[in-house]
Amino acid sequence: MSFHNTSEIYIYKMNWNGLNPHNDSFEIAFESLSIQLFEHYLNRNFKGQLTEFFAIAGSGGNGGVEAFASVTTGKHFGLQAKWYRNSMNSRQIESIKSSNLRQNVIIRN
Repeated sequence: MSFHNTSEIYIYKMNWNGLNPHNDSFEIAFESLSIQLFEHYLNRNFKGQLTEFFAIAGSGGNGGVEAFASVTTGKHFGLQAKWYRNSMNSRQIESIKSSNLRQNVIIRN
C-alpha cells in the first residue's frame, strides 16, 4: 500500500487483488475487513462513548447494512460496504446512491 498527500487529502493506492477471500468470497472478505475498520474508527474517535456495536449477517434482508453503532450522544452510525472486482459501472453507482437514500430514511425514522 502506498499513499500520496494532495493538500491534506490522502489518496491510498492498495492492491485489492491481494485480499484473501473468506469462504471463497471476495465480498465477504471485504465486508469483514470493512466492519473491523469501522469498529476501530469508532473506538478511536468516540473513546468510551460507544454504547452499541454489532455486525449484521449479510445473507439478505439487511438492507445492505454491514454494521450498526450507537454512541452516548444519541448518534447512530451504519456501515455499508460494496465489493466490485473491476471498475464500477453506472448501474452499480446508482444502486449505491439509492441504497444510501433508503438507509438515511430508515435511520431517521
